[in-house]
Amino acid sequence: MKKKPSPKQAPKKHAKFSPSSAARWLACPGSVNAIIEAGITESPDSAASIEGTTAHECFEAFVKNGPEKVLSTSAMLAKAYPLEMVKHAESSATALFKTRPKGAGMFAEQKVSLSNIHAEFSGTADAIIVEDFGTLHVTDFKYGFYPVEPEHNAQLMAYAIGAAQKYGYDFDRLKLTVAQPRAPHASGSFRSWEVDFTETVTEWGLKFTQGVVAAEMPNAPLAAGEHCKFCPVKAQCPKLWGDATDQAQAVFAAEAPETQKNKLISMGPGQIATALAGADMLELWIGAIREHAFLSLKLGGTVPGWKLVEKRASRKWNDVAKAATLAKKIKGAFSEPELLSPAQFEKLGATQKAFVAEHASAVSSGLTLARGTDSRPKHDQVALDFAAPVTEPKKSKGKRPW
Repeated sequence: MKKKPSPKQAPKKHAKFSPSSAARWLACPGSVNAIIEAGITESPDSAASIEGTTAHECFEAFVKNGPEKVLSTSAMLAKAYPLEMVKHAESSATALFKTRPKGAGMFAEQKVSLSNIHAEFSGTADAIIVEDFGTLHVTDFKYGFYPVEPEHNAQLMAYAIGAAQKYGYDFDRLKLTVAQPRAPHASGSFRSWEVDFTETVTEWGLKFTQGVVAAEMPNAPLAAGEHCKFCPVKAQCPKLWGDATDQAQAVFAAEAPETQKNKLISMGPGQIATALAGADMLELWIGAIREHAFLSLKLGGTVPGWKLVEKRASRKWNDVAKAATLAKKIKGAFSEPELLSPAQFEKLGATQKAFVAEHASAVSSGLTLARGTDSRPKHDQVALDFAAPVTEPKKSKGKRPW
């Protein structure tokens, strides 16, 4: 049986000025102090972050083992990681190998420091290709679905400057690449931005220095915008709240419903654009509030009138391989080459419906926030934690299966 990644991984500790959050603190200097005041020093675990960390382990293995061992690395990883994840990491690493100039050094998980800008400005680059007196190539592997661009990418630029400092600044060109196998993009899953090395590094070095100085100010200003999406304190941010409510009041003042309706009909293109920008801000803030409420309830807190419930369950095959084998004799069971879903399968007739009842189960994909009047039973995490048997955690040897 394939080993699944552990859902319990140590939270990642980030430097005060982390490259991964550079876009946020450059745009909103005050967010650095706000996060410190909130006592947040680590990234909390989530299903997405755990999956991303696991996928990075696969990518790292391919890069470290090199192009000569792609097949053996893939076979080795497939014993411990989901096959789809292994294939995604393999495709990204293979694309990276093709960009490596002859004789250039290639390094995975390179720790870089920008200590000349700030003592707590450091991070780890997923992959770096060093071509002396040629091109410095920095690649960031992303496993999320939200498309990320390599152009003017603050995180990649921070890695590039740290790598340049580490390897002596002996480069003519700089190539920044995002490898993102699961995000649909017109430029493909492996996309790069190449620029002059000296000019770009000088420009961004100054930009980071100014950003750090601004963030170190006692009353560093807050600024709301797209960068708020991944900010850990967005739910408590007075700037985001103020901008969101101001936008809402500007578009929907205290007017009668009929007046509001007429106002919407008569809006010009500029007013519509302003209203849409305000809607984005409101959606961002509302999403932050929902996240905050979800976490509070998950940790055993209370939010009057709200509760956590299991998401609507969808049926899944108990054992896909077994169901596929048994269904071979049933007419219409397959949409080549895959077995139909339980919902599609049971529509074929009484025999198929009985087959689904025997070989499929309703499975919820997780928890969701719902009003207290929702008919679904309340999820009580605290009660579940107390009911679970206490076991001593196994001590990790610090070794990965590869």
